[in-house]
Amino acid sequence: MKNRIEFIDISKGAGIILVVVGHCLNTTDFPGRWIYSFHMPFFFFISGSLLSGNTTSAFIYKKFKQLIVPFITLGLIVLTLKLIVIDKEINPVIYLSNMLKYLVTGNQAPFWFLPVLFCSSIAYFLISKIKNISTRFIILLGSVVLSYFFYSPNAGIPYSINSVFMAIFFVGLGYESKNLLVKINNINKSLPLFALSILLFVISISVAYFINPALNMSDNRVTPIIPVYLGAINGILLLTFTSLIIDKHFPNKISSILKFLGRNTLTIMCLHMFFISLSSEYIKYYIDSVMIYKFVEQLFVWSMSLLFVYLINKYIPVLIGKTRNNN
Repeated sequence: MKNRIEFIDISKGAGIILVVVGHCLNTTDFPGRWIYSFHMPFFFFISGSLLSGNTTSAFIYKKFKQLIVPFITLGLIVLTLKLIVIDKEINPVIYLSNMLKYLVTGNQAPFWFLPVLFCSSIAYFLISKIKNISTRFIILLGSVVLSYFFYSPNAGIPYSINSVFMAIFFVGLGYESKNLLVKINNINKSLPLFALSILLFVISISVAYFINPALNMSDNRVTPIIPVYLGAINGILLLTFTSLIIDKHFPNKISSILKFLGRNTLTIMCLHMFFISLSSEYIKYYIDSVMIYKFVEQLFVWSMSLLFVYLINKYIPVLIGKTRNNN
């Protein structure tokens, strides 16, 4: 989209909050299942809605900087910190072994997201060159079918590459919804927005509670397939319409915070699970109450994540494929 739609950044901010909260919850419990039913498909959808580029080579170079550079830089930094601070391992041979294993397999949560988004974005960029929209939608449906055949939970497939077909569907859905998002952004009537959001919320929690679809994109867990995809699409719509309501009807302070988070989702996405592990290793032992610990955990994870967002943006943006602004 040439003109960035404000509520997209708000929705990304809300989405990354759900990601962090979801990773702090037990995924077998209802709140965790509900968040997992759509939080990662949403980010592929939004990435697809922002898909643009002139030449294939320029597009691949841009995506390499945006996704593969952080996969290497932040991935190795997190790996190093985990080995030293959590595993208390300083043997250089073990470190080199783990480093090579990460670079070869990408086996470190949540970094699977970056190569999968890289591959699916390039794939749909090429698919988008097909002029016939019916053909593109047939390809989208085909990716759904292929995602089912590549269902392989806990298989440990390198770079979670078996999740690419599911990712292609949501990236493609976002790309094909560009014009719809522009129209949604122009909706000014409050009552229909609130009513639709409430309906989508009820459907979303009902699907998660009663049908209990097992959706985990990191290992392509997609069964039962129809409820999984419908639940994810419903959750994407819920987050989209809720974000539009926040943009138009909530105080500017709230929307500004969400926009800030939305513009820094990549750094938060890459680092927050390390801080969750750090909290579990060094803080959990001292707090008996689960409820109090979960509050402290959120406070710690967000404080550290935002600190690193500031440091990386100001001093070393090259870590996330950006250039430093000296102004």
